[in-house]
Amino acid sequence: MKQLRFIYTEKNHKWGVVCRDPSRASYMIDTNECIVIDGDEGLITDPGGMEIFPSVFSAIGSGFNPKNIKTIFSSHQDPDVISSLTLWLELNPDLKCYISRLWTTFVPHFGGDDKTLVGIPDEGTTLSVGTVKLKVVPAHYLHSSGNFHLYDSRAKIYFSGDVGAAILPEGADLYVKNFDEHIKSAIGFHKRWMGSNEAKDDWCKRASELEIDMIIPQHGAIYQGKDVQRFINWFSELRVGLFTSAPDISEAAVEDKSEKIATPADMADDSSEIIEIGGIPNVAAQTATPEIAETDHSDLEALMEDNARLKKKADQDTMQKKNSFINKIKKFFSRKE
Repeated sequence: MKQLRFIYTEKNHKWGVVCRDPSRASYMIDTNECIVIDGDEGLITDPGGMEIFPSVFSAIGSGFNPKNIKTIFSSHQDPDVISSLTLWLELNPDLKCYISRLWTTFVPHFGGDDKTLVGIPDEGTTLSVGTVKLKVVPAHYLHSSGNFHLYDSRAKIYFSGDVGAAILPEGADLYVKNFDEHIKSAIGFHKRWMGSNEAKDDWCKRASELEIDMIIPQHGAIYQGKDVQRFINWFSELRVGLFTSAPDISEAAVEDKSEKIATPADMADDSSEIIEIGGIPNVAAQTATPEIAETDHSDLEALMEDNARLKKKADQDTMQKKNSFINKIKKFFSRKE
């Protein structure tokens, strides 16, 4: 199970990190969820997916009442970031989720509605937690087209989403201990996932102008002290984006690659040279358009009835699972009381 570790405390103002789940399945990428507390009010960053919600919820409950989390900050729209939203709303239906305005009509597929989702303008904004003001910093195309980070000038902590992420082995420390060794686990991720050198350079300039003691990525370890600027310098010199030579799309190469299933470890090892779109052959133009067969509509009504029946059963199964989990939450709080 994940554990809550407080990394900053000053009177009523705290930062905690929910991290390191040794029971996590090997095919699932590990994540860091941050909780920012001021007084009795809390904010959670990138709360993760539905599969890890019980672990995240229990970890937070060991040091803070999850019912007092009023705000979710979602750096972008990925499932490992925000797909647990519907379960958090079961805990607090009035919860507000701040995310790029680009994703306010996409994320409701995970849960929530127009009252839940608050669109962040491209230039960023300010969020309040108790008496503390947090700065929402633009980080578009790193890697999402609508992407933000969160900066606390009082604690001098910067939550960086996927920037700074590393795919680490089991048992890795929460903090970077050896920068040169650690960064080997970050290079493949950044080359592949960060889509724009211009965006990267803009972010490095912004980050260098802030007073930062710790950078916390959503995956991997925390950069602190001198390693903060070391990371920014390293990232500024890294070439990212599209590949610079055409990939091998021969039949043999495609067949060989189709048998491989990507794992989180593959992202750490990916050292592909980055490519120009102009070098990619127009395969579509060489492909004949298939003939479209006439469709028999005689059984359409039966198919629609089957679909309605299956949907009803799926809805019932989903509701049963949700109710079961809600009951577990209620039992958890009854034990606390």
